[in-house]
Amino acid sequence: MDPQTLSVREIDQAGGALGSTTIKAMPICDVEMPLLSHISDEEEFRFQLPVVIAGMEQKRHDGGSAYKWGTVSLLQRANVHMRLVNIGPLDRTTQGQLGYPVCMVSGQSRSPYSSQAELDNFRDNQLERCGTAPEMSLGFYADIVAHSLKFQDMPDQALAYSVGEAIRLAGSQILDMELDDLHLLVIPQAGETKVDLVLYDPMPGGSGLLNQLIEKWDSIIGAAKHLVTHCPSLCETSCPDCLQRFRNAFYHRYLDRHAASAHFDTEGDSITFTHDIPPLMPIMKEAGAEMPVNEAEAKLLAAILKAGLPEPTCQKSIPLPKPFTSTTPDFYYDDPKEVTDGICIYLDGLSKHLHGNPATKQQDDAIRTYLRSNNYAVLDIPASHLNDPASLGTFLYNLARKLVTKTQAEQIRDGFESGK
Repeated sequence: MDPQTLSVREIDQAGGALGSTTIKAMPICDVEMPLLSHISDEEEFRFQLPVVIAGMEQKRHDGGSAYKWGTVSLLQRANVHMRLVNIGPLDRTTQGQLGYPVCMVSGQSRSPYSSQAELDNFRDNQLERCGTAPEMSLGFYADIVAHSLKFQDMPDQALAYSVGEAIRLAGSQILDMELDDLHLLVIPQAGETKVDLVLYDPMPGGSGLLNQLIEKWDSIIGAAKHLVTHCPSLCETSCPDCLQRFRNAFYHRYLDRHAASAHFDTEGDSITFTHDIPPLMPIMKEAGAEMPVNEAEAKLLAAILKAGLPEPTCQKSIPLPKPFTSTTPDFYYDDPKEVTDGICIYLDGLSKHLHGNPATKQQDDAIRTYLRSNNYAVLDIPASHLNDPASLGTFLYNLARKLVTKTQAEQIRDGFESGK
């Protein structure tokens, strides 16, 4: 991550570029928490902590349409894959202090505003209990898929945030939408002052608001221009009467209504369709080649190969007698030690239609019991454990014990648990 521009990218264990800051982050997804709150409707956001969210696109979308707005290229695309990273509280990140104190074994955490004595006590206590020191600067990320409208190559962050916020506020006036029905993300370009501005629709499958935005572009731009040129407080840059809101506290310092007004004058209020955008998907192997069928399997395969283990066979079908028909492990090995008839690896999802479904789990358990009783080795790992170095290290150790020597297996486990 570039600490000045908040440009983020995923890196391998070798580290980032010169001048960058590296922050370890863990995923958050499918969280269900009971709500206990004494905040009234009038105080909905009063006690929320302003945080800094950085983001990046993951080079995958379902295509769409390209437009020209004056000199600005607009890309309206469906199902864009993005990663959003919470890198810490607003006031601390501006001082270069990133992340949160979290133990990745027990799940316990402390406030980043805790005293140094409290943080030292937390680190020592978790190290004694869990055998691993907690991460003191841990970020959190979420992978999302959303329809988006991308403004390419905006000159700088200030103009991008100002124009994006003005258009979003204008949409809440012209369209049948609430302000938070569209979200704003600015993605800095590495090594450049230019940025990409992204307005995205967080509703799964899209709500149609971006299509309405395009259809009513002249009205939206007219309302946005009026908002930034007629601030009731006549503020110098921005204020709560024009562009500032509680939820955009992170980029208040960037908002400049005068810069936005000048940009609207320059680009005008009309857009022109230029061309269709073809879908962009991850690079696949040649047709007919065996390969992982989803991102979780690709991640597990990458971990197996990174550990230095042989490449397994993907999606190998094994015939079974009645009442079964066959089973297809996610990965399979012929046993090099010839102790078993084969090594079957299953990656278990825990959503309600997979192993979160009791009927599915019962059937899979019966198949795996049959395999074990008929001289197959069966290893399984929940998909959620792929992001836990300790759990992944244990799984790879158990697999390596069947493929290589015990010493090599221990080295693999220790390497993953330590993050090396």
